[in-house]
Amino acid sequence: MVMRSMMPWSRGERRPDRGELSDPFEALHRGMNQVLESFRHDFDLPSLASWEPVSAPSVDVSETNEAVEVSAELPGMDAKNVELSFQGSSLVIKGEKTEEKESKEKDFHVRERRFGSFHRIIPLPQGVDVEKAKAEYEKGVLHVTIPKTSEAKQQRRKIDIKAK
Repeated sequence: MVMRSMMPWSRGERRPDRGELSDPFEALHRGMNQVLESFRHDFDLPSLASWEPVSAPSVDVSETNEAVEVSAELPGMDAKNVELSFQGSSLVIKGEKTEEKESKEKDFHVRERRFGSFHRIIPLPQGVDVEKAKAEYEKGVLHVTIPKTSEAKQQRRKIDIKAK
């Protein structure tokens, strides 16, 4: 039987200061991490830090004189599992990555593919015409183009800078 110390730290580790020990949520978080890492170590599993849920996609937002363009990386997803909508003055991208088939004849020791849902809210500038928005999905990248209204296009004005 393995005996473990009642101290929340072991030899060789940095001893936490009084402030860290006084926060009960920090102590609970640290304790849960120790329990999970101990479980991982006992069963020789990879680090739990490498097991991440599906996160919000990486997004590029750019603006031209004519439109606002949004590109989102959605690798391994089908277009049918992505939903676009406008909520107030924001573009909402929702999606779900699902496992479509399961292999019964294999015993997996580690499975690092991620499945789950995400949503991303992207604030848009004033003067976009959401009724004329277009979206295309190609090779794992979603491209959304939202044209500007004619009033917004005319409001753009360049300001000259005088150097001294």
